[in-house]
Amino acid sequence: MKNYKAIILGAQCSGKTTLYQHLRSKTNMSTFEQDELLIEKNDGVYPSDLNHKHDVLLPQIEKETIADNNRIHIGSYFSVISLKKAKESGFKIIILSVPEKILKERNEKRMREQNYDDANKWLQGELDYLEAIENQGLVSDVIEGTLSVEEIVKNLMKILKPSS
Repeated sequence: MKNYKAIILGAQCSGKTTLYQHLRSKTNMSTFEQDELLIEKNDGVYPSDLNHKHDVLLPQIEKETIADNNRIHIGSYFSVISLKKAKESGFKIIILSVPEKILKERNEKRMREQNYDDANKWLQGELDYLEAIENQGLVSDVIEGTLSVEEIVKNLMKILKPSS
């Protein structure tokens, strides 16, 4: 059995949920989505208390992710300290990259068609974070998030080398 160790990060509207759903339905890879884990750890409700989310829940999720020898974790944030530990333990840190203009267009569409709240208020912070972790040398690879989900998965499989 092949084990995969990857943390895939991207801004809102970069295609993380689409990738997650595809991997869960089309592969037998052990795949986890950060928002689902947050809801699970917060009694079935997405955490509205940001301090509780960042100080309690996310550190638990990060610790569990790093301890797992077969996990693809998809989310928008992972602390720098945890990314360093994950990389040291063999995880590939991958960014799902989409140009800012397209992220904003996708956000507008999601608001219009799915009645989502405007996520643009978080966008610059997310983009700054992704740039910072890349500049710190923590990112193993970048996948172009404007590709079809099938092409993204092909690129992902080229990046991931089975650890056992």
